Amino acid sequence: MVLVFGIAILAQTQAGTAEQEIIKLENEAGVAMVKGDVAFFDRVISGDFTFTDPDGNVGTKADLLAIMKSGDDVVNNDGLKIIKTEDKL
Repeated sequence: MVLVFGIAILAQTQAGTAEQEIIKLENEAGVAMVKGDVAFFDRVISGDFTFTDPDGNVGTKADLLAIMKSGDDVVNNDGLKIIKTEDKL
């Protein structure tokens, strides 16, 4: 019985830790965005990253970094909320 509770507590702790790490990274990304810290995003974004802009155009990590370096785009992450479903973040 203790083992079952121990496993349940460990799973909750790991999920909490993962959620905290995501929130921490999002906060760091927000600060980096405001500061124009392209190096931060170059470091944390995967090489095979892709995104879709509001017009439906698909871009790569290199495209995103170029946009950031140009200073033409502003991103706002106000109201960020992480929702946990089915024991996954």
